[in-house]
Amino acid sequence: MILFSTETLKVKEEKDLKIVNIMSSAALRGNKQEAVYCATKWGERGYTESLKVAYKGTSVKVIGVYPGGINTEFYKNSRDYVSEEKQSTFMKPSDVAKTIIGNVTNETNLTVADIIIERN
Repeated sequence: MILFSTETLKVKEEKDLKIVNIMSSAALRGNKQEAVYCATKWGERGYTESLKVAYKGTSVKVIGVYPGGINTEFYKNSRDYVSEEKQSTFMKPSDVAKTIIGNVTNETNLTVADIIIERN
């Protein structure tokens, strides 16, 4: 995948391309009840970090996004380890989206490399 995406983006003549890989906070730390889920997210994180290396020195920027606890249907059938009370503290998807977009589309001469979004 890395070689494919690297070659694909080389064909593009646009400048300042951004690859945004939205994962989960499970890519940053283990969770007792989510071993397989965490393992897949750690794989995605490795892919994202490899893309960063592949595009170093180019105009392509790679941004890893690690949100934790978003109030979506994902948790509705998993009450065995995420209580409804805890789910009520999860973030609104629209708030998470605004945070990601705001950081990715900033007009400054800065690059946000990673975005970790945690609920209060």
